[in-house]
Amino acid sequence: MIIFILGYCIILISMSYFLAKTIEFKFDFKFSIAVGFLAFLGVVQMISYFFVKFDLSPKIFSYILIVLIVLAYIMPLILKVPLIPSRNDIYRICFCLMITIVMIFFSTRFTLGESGFDTVYYLSMVGENSISSNFMGMNFYTGTQTGRDVLHNYSSFYYVFSSLLRIANRITYFEISNIPIYIWCAQIMYFYCLIDSIYVILKRFFSKTSCGFFFLFLIILFLNSRYWNVSLAFIGNIWKYIIISLILLVTNELLNSRNEKLLYIYGLLMSSLIAVSSSGLFIGIFLAFPLYLMLLRKDYTSLILKFILCNISLFVYFFLVAESMYGISFFILLIVYLCVLFIIKLILDKNLRKQFVILNYFLAGALLSFLVVIPLIRQGLTSYDYFFINHSWYDVCNDFFDFKNPINVFINSSWILLILYMFSKKILKGEKLGNTTKYMFLVILFFINPITMPTVIEYISDFVYYRAFDILFNTFTLGHLFTYFIGI
Repeated sequence: MIIFILGYCIILISMSYFLAKTIEFKFDFKFSIAVGFLAFLGVVQMISYFFVKFDLSPKIFSYILIVLIVLAYIMPLILKVPLIPSRNDIYRICFCLMITIVMIFFSTRFTLGESGFDTVYYLSMVGENSISSNFMGMNFYTGTQTGRDVLHNYSSFYYVFSSLLRIANRITYFEISNIPIYIWCAQIMYFYCLIDSIYVILKRFFSKTSCGFFFLFLIILFLNSRYWNVSLAFIGNIWKYIIISLILLVTNELLNSRNEKLLYIYGLLMSSLIAVSSSGLFIGIFLAFPLYLMLLRKDYTSLILKFILCNISLFVYFFLVAESMYGISFFILLIVYLCVLFIIKLILDKNLRKQFVILNYFLAGALLSFLVVIPLIRQGLTSYDYFFINHSWYDVCNDFFDFKNPINVFINSSWILLILYMFSKKILKGEKLGNTTKYMFLVILFFINPITMPTVIEYISDFVYYRAFDILFNTFTLGHLFTYFIGI
C-alpha cells in the first residue's frame, strides 16, 4: 500500500510540475506546483459535471482521468515548454519537499481523525465510489439511497481519489481496505501545495528570501498547523484556504498588470474551489462579484466578457444548484447565460460602455440596499451576533473573533491591529487606496460584515457563511498586511 501512496504522490507532483511550467510559459504566471495541481483539479471538475448530471460510469471517468494525466505530461512537449528547472526551482522544490516530510512526521503523531467532523461521510463516499457502477446518490452516514445531492455529489476532489483507488484495485488485490491510500495521498498533496502556495505568495512581497520572508513563512505555517490541517486534509473543505489565497494572488496580479491571460488561471482556480467543496459556490460569488465591479472601470471593460466566460464552472454549478432547489431547468439557465453573453458583446461593440457601466453600478447599489434592508424589515433571520460566535466546535474552521483562548487572542488581535495600522497609515499620509485594497473593501462591503450577513445567509450561503472568513484571513492578506507594516 505504501508503494501506491508514494507512486501516486510522485505522479501527481511531477504532473503538477509539468503543468506549472506550462502555465508559467504560456500565461506569464509564477511557477507554482500548487497552481498546476489545482488547475488540473479545475479541469476535472468541469468534466465531472457531465458524469454526475447524466449518471455516467465512474469507470469511464477513471479512464478519462488517466488520459488527462498523460496529456499533462505530453502537452508541454508539444508546446515546446522549457521543462528544465532553474536553480531557484530546484531549491524551492527541495525546500517544499523537506518541509512536507516534516509535516508528514507531525501528522503521524496524531490520529488522522477518521471519525471526526464529516470524515465518515467522505471516507465512505470515496470508498463506495471506487467500486460502484455509478456516482452514488447516497447518505453515507446511514448507507441509504437518497438520489443525487447537489451539495455533495459535484465535488470532483473525491472522485479523483476514488478513481485512483479504482485503478489500484485493478492492479492488485487488497486484503484490507485501501482507504489509507486516499487519506495519505490527499494529506501529502495538501502539505506540498500549502507550502508551495505560501512560498509563491510571499515571493510576491519579498524580492529576496530574507529573514522577514522566513519569519512570515513560519508564522503562516504555524497558523496552518491546527489539528484539522495536519490530520484531516482528505476533507476537501480544508483545501479552500490554499485556493482562496492563490485566487487573491491572481486577482492582485490581474488588477495591477492587466494581463488578461491570468483570467484563465483565475477560472481554473475558481473551478477547483468548487471541486473541493460546495461552499466554493458562495465563496466564489463573494470573490468574483467585487472583481467584476472592479473590471467595470474604463481601463478594464474589455476584460468583462472574457471574465464571465472564464468563470463558466462557477455558473454551471450555480445552474445545477438552482435546478435542484428551485426546479428551474439547467438548460434554460444555460441558454439565458449564453444570451446574456451575446447581449454584453453587442453592447460593448456598439460603444455603449458608459451606459453598461452605469446600469451595473445601479444594480450593484440595489443589491447592497437589499442586503442591508432585508434584516430590518423581515423577522426570523439569523441574528447579527452569529458573525462573531465560534464555529470550530462543529466545523473545521478558525475562530477569528475569539478573544478568550490565549492563542486566539494573540492571533486575532494581530490581524485587527495590522488592518487598522494599514488603513490609518494610508489615511494619515493621504495615500490613495490601491486596486487590491479597493477590491477587498468591496468584498467586505457586500458580503463579509455583520450587517449584510443575515440576508447573505438566508439567500446565498446558508449557515456555513463563516467559511468565507478565509477570504479575509489567509496567506495573501497576511503577506500584504505584514509587508506594508514593515514598509517593504
